[in-house]
Amino acid sequence: MIAAISSSVSSPRSRSAEAAAGADWPGLAKSQRHEGRDLRVTTDLRAVMKGLLSDHLKLSSAAIDNTVLPGSAAVKKVSLLA
Repeated sequence: MIAAISSSVSSPRSRSAEAAAGADWPGLAKSQRHEGRDLRVTTDLRAVMKGLLSDHLKLSSAAIDNTVLPGSAAVKKVSLLA
């Protein structure tokens, strides 16, 4: 059963799979997994945290980039709150 799901999902990357994942979807085939067994990371957790810190807690980008998540200036925030 898993092999059937894996082969159907890992065929050429579709926009719908990437949209559902919310990121660049690498697929489920063994060659597309990290070390052949684990799903690849598709979202940097710092991007999610930056979105929450700025949208919900109203922290400035400078405070987030320099104090809360130093070295994360190149990471674009992901806004989860509408």
